[in-house]
Amino acid sequence: MTPPDFRSYEFAVVLHETLSRDRLLSLCQGFGLEFSGVRLKSVPAWDMACALADVFLESDREDQRVFIQALDAATGTLRENISRMTVREIEDNLSKPDKFGPGVRPGQIIYALRMDGRGGLARSARSMALALSAAKSLIPRESADSGKEESAEEAAPSKRIPPDVEESLKTAESDLAELKHLLAKSFRVDAREKQQLSELKLTVEQLKKDVHDRDEKLSGLRAEISRLQTDKANLTQELDALRARHDRGVSERDLRKAEYEREKLSEKVTKLEADLKVRAAAESALKEKSEENRRLADSLNRVHQEAEGLRRRLDTLNAKLTEKKDGARPPAARDPGRVVVLLDTHSLFFPARARNLRIDFQAFLAAATGNAKLGAAVAYVLERAGSNAAAFKRALEEFGYLVRSWTIDPGGPEPWLEALASDIRAYSPGSGKIVLASHTASLAPAVSEAVASGCVVTLAAFPSDAPQALKSAASDILPIGETLSMPAFHKTGGAY
Repeated sequence: MTPPDFRSYEFAVVLHETLSRDRLLSLCQGFGLEFSGVRLKSVPAWDMACALADVFLESDREDQRVFIQALDAATGTLRENISRMTVREIEDNLSKPDKFGPGVRPGQIIYALRMDGRGGLARSARSMALALSAAKSLIPRESADSGKEESAEEAAPSKRIPPDVEESLKTAESDLAELKHLLAKSFRVDAREKQQLSELKLTVEQLKKDVHDRDEKLSGLRAEISRLQTDKANLTQELDALRARHDRGVSERDLRKAEYEREKLSEKVTKLEADLKVRAAAESALKEKSEENRRLADSLNRVHQEAEGLRRRLDTLNAKLTEKKDGARPPAARDPGRVVVLLDTHSLFFPARARNLRIDFQAFLAAATGNAKLGAAVAYVLERAGSNAAAFKRALEEFGYLVRSWTIDPGGPEPWLEALASDIRAYSPGSGKIVLASHTASLAPAVSEAVASGCVVTLAAFPSDAPQALKSAASDILPIGETLSMPAFHKTGGAY
């Protein structure tokens, strides 16, 4: 291997250690250096430092002075200020070539810029002189007279360094230069690998974020599909219930009235949905304004609730209209595997509260149905004036019940009992079994009629509190015990 030019290499080390890449790039641009058609910004910092060192050592004294001035102007950062004193000493030595003895060239001054044991530059004149005394014996020098050969004194080794030490020192310097070159090359390879690793990490993070976003969207779609399926099941049950209670004597006038009301509700729903889209767009455009967003969100929720209520009313009217149009159709034949569940929440509330319990309506529906086919599940809810049972009714709907509600009029009629008795009579011809959850004794005649028609009526109740007439009229009893109830979370047992 050809030993490297130590003068050029050592000066390149000084430039590479003391100047940032941007500073080296600025110097290369200032001296118009080119790298075989490669863009200057793509050249590694070490290659730029080597090229600048070669330019300096191949220049005459005046060009070297200009180069050093440009190098001094390029320094300025905290790291680069280390080289400022060294640069100025070199500039002074160019004007005083005999300061360290006759025959010392500027290239030898550059060679004297060596790294001391602490990693800093040998900046003082004394340390430079000591380095030059060793450099004179290592670097071949031209004679002061260009036409003559080297004198015997110059060709001889230094008196301070024995010949064997001189040879070992040359070998060590050659190995050190090669190691530094390989180390610099390794640093460049490591830098490229670190950059590629950083880019791969960014790509992995972005992919993780994309997967997370897609999972959230998929979860939202699954929840929406589940909600739509629940709504479809509820509407189907409600339609079945309405068809079972159809009135064959409806008049043509009632049909026209129902159609007119349906059209009005359809228009109102369409208008509300359009308003909903406008409000949603406005809310999306004003996300950064938190107070206005809150008001828009409240308004949007109210519109959602109103639209949902109107949609349910529209679906109910559609079902009723279909039921009335099909009023002349004979009732369906009895299906022995069809079970209908009728839930009188008002009469069950008081015995449950006396036991400090509340009924688990979801578990009750599962126990009442068993493995049979659920034909319909209807919950009859009473509300006091001024109270709000929306959460209770919404929970029943989520469990699978069709909710029918009335407001209690103290001392007035009890239309819910009439509706419940009518539903028992309406469901009995087409059902194999009716599960009635109630403690109301006035329902005993309707239960007796259903049993007489061939339908099995199971009474779900607290056996010790259920009226004897109701227990006698029913086919059998399903006790409501600990398996179908849970401890009350309010003093009064909550809603029910």
